[in-house]
Amino acid sequence: MQSDLEEEVKLFCKEIERAIKDKQEQEYIKEKFLNFVENNIKKIMNVIDDREAKFKELSEISEILQKNMTKLEDRVDYIVNDLYEQEDEVFEVICPYCNFTFEADISEEIKEIKCPECENIIELDWNGNDNDDGCCGNGCSHCKGCE
Repeated sequence: MQSDLEEEVKLFCKEIERAIKDKQEQEYIKEKFLNFVENNIKKIMNVIDDREAKFKELSEISEILQKNMTKLEDRVDYIVNDLYEQEDEVFEVICPYCNFTFEADISEEIKEIKCPECENIIELDWNGNDNDDGCCGNGCSHCKGCE
């Protein structure tokens, strides 16, 4: 691009020499023209330098904002997980009817679950009042302590 501009300036100066026969006038016009071109190139370069500096500054600010946004997203995710995380946990359940052991994702809101083996409904006791001897206290035939 710069070589194209230099070539155009040279061609313009040659046209001045052909069009104007007085050497003093030629030199005056060439000098004014070259000063004009040089001053405008300097102005253009200053604008480009300013734009590059602003672009660099904006890029740095953008990087800082992106890092802060990532930190903020992580914090929000942590808060959301902490507040709205499902409290389902994996529990090992032993069916009192068939002694089949299985794992289930259940929360404290669930009061009963179906055994996948024998398909009996198992009542879940979340208050933890199991007797140490394994008896449910209902006199049933499926507990260790009721037998």
